[in-house]
Amino acid sequence: MNIKPLFFAFVFSCFVCPNLPAEQLPLDVRDGSRLPFDVRSGSCDNSIFYMVDRNNGWARGTNAILKTTDGGATWGKVLPADPREPIGAFFYDRKTAWAVVGVTDDATNATVFHTTDAGHSWSSAEVRESIPIMSCFLSFPNKNSGWMMLIPDHGMNSMPGELFRTDDAGKTWRHINSVQLFDNFERLTDADLERAQPYLSCGGPILFRDAKNGWLVGAFTTTTPGYLFATHDGGDHWQGQTLPLPPSLRHGRMAPVGLPSFSRANGSAGTIEAEFVPDSAGLMDSSSVTYNTHNGGRTWHRGAASPAAEKARGESNQWLGRVIRITQIQFVDEKHGWAVALGNDLSGKLFRTEDGGKVWIAIQPTVQ
Repeated sequence: MNIKPLFFAFVFSCFVCPNLPAEQLPLDVRDGSRLPFDVRSGSCDNSIFYMVDRNNGWARGTNAILKTTDGGATWGKVLPADPREPIGAFFYDRKTAWAVVGVTDDATNATVFHTTDAGHSWSSAEVRESIPIMSCFLSFPNKNSGWMMLIPDHGMNSMPGELFRTDDAGKTWRHINSVQLFDNFERLTDADLERAQPYLSCGGPILFRDAKNGWLVGAFTTTTPGYLFATHDGGDHWQGQTLPLPPSLRHGRMAPVGLPSFSRANGSAGTIEAEFVPDSAGLMDSSSVTYNTHNGGRTWHRGAASPAAEKARGESNQWLGRVIRITQIQFVDEKHGWAVALGNDLSGKLFRTEDGGKVWIAIQPTVQ
């Protein structure tokens, strides 16, 4: 997948994506209609909205899994979930997807659905937990091996997680790890994070590049910046990865703002973005840095910032009153892409470009 340089820095941010310059989106976002999926909880991965090619795509709705075959103009419900709402999904290709649903108020089990025929039929498996499940994250590097992070009910001062693995495309799941919190997570050092642990330090979004190598971005509380963790044995052991501070920044750390992204052409090459978190809350220093890897994510090095992306970030601040933020942007080739925007009324707007991002056209999606 080739991505225009202007958007290179944005597709890797998972939690909050920066805005694009307003002149590249229609200035009046009211031209867009309310989306059939909730972008307020969306992120820049394929768990909410994912286009496979120019015509085919998936979305996780508030009460159904949706599918489009006309570039996002119309959406059909392929897995109605009501009253059990989708709490996680992973869209692999045009025909293959997984979705996890549960009763959001008191679910003590998750039903994992799997389709291999574009949603015409689904198989299912149950994963039971002793306490209610709030959300989950999925990652499938291939059609058989996958991981599922279940996030149970918890308070603000914790971020638990239960990690499961399947090697039969989701027919059966086995529990492989649980979160065991540090006693002194408020005073963690680089040495604390770098040492290998036989357990998870926190729950959060996951990405697995292959059967052994995976990453987790998570925080020890719901109100603190995240950390990056890696596993090289399929999730049995996890180790903290620290991102080196730029020479101009001191007394703080670099916190990842999303999971790594790896090149489809060269799986050893990847990128992750991070933001500076000062030690003292009174410091106002702020910086966003792109890190690159050429050895499959074992080490990360500061990369050169994209001038176009930096210019876009600066210009976007002038237009916050018109477009709150872009929550996701995706290109399937050099010319065809989609942008999911959060409007002033907190409704989602969907835009499409067919010229590499020079002109964006609002789509008014309908659900059949």
